Amino acid sequence: MKRWSAMMTLATAVALFGSVGCQKSLRLSEADEAAIREAEATYARLANATDAKGRAALYAEDATLLPPDGPTVQGRAAIQAYFEGDSTISDFRIQVLELDGRMDLAYTREMVTFTLHPPGAAPIKGRIKVMAIWRKMADGSWKVLRDIWNADADPDPSKQ
Repeated sequence: MKRWSAMMTLATAVALFGSVGCQKSLRLSEADEAAIREAEATYARLANATDAKGRAALYAEDATLLPPDGPTVQGRAAIQAYFEGDSTISDFRIQVLELDGRMDLAYTREMVTFTLHPPGAAPIKGRIKVMAIWRKMADGSWKVLRDIWNADADPDPSKQ
């Protein structure tokens, strides 16, 4: 009986250490991280070009937007329609603050700055915090699965 118990303990230890070793291989590869960063850069270029269709193409077909003070936007076609209202944005810049993930899921935490140009009014500088969840598609590309953002308060209280 002691022999059986010792063998089971050894087998469990081997399985445990093996699974710990495998977890490191589940991390995002450098190529995956680079692909997500490139998709972020492409997104910024498309936002500055007011290309709603191009921006929406960076989202999974079943993606969901969770914009502030508005209804949930579900699906790529609805996301494209939502972005078609962004024709007054310029100077759109994304700074990826955090990027991590495992296998085919990743997340980014970002700071985004931009300028709004309301008709008949002075331009308004904006800054938002973003959290996006990404999924690796069957073709190896990365698409946004969930996207949520909100305004970042101005750190200077005299401007509020």
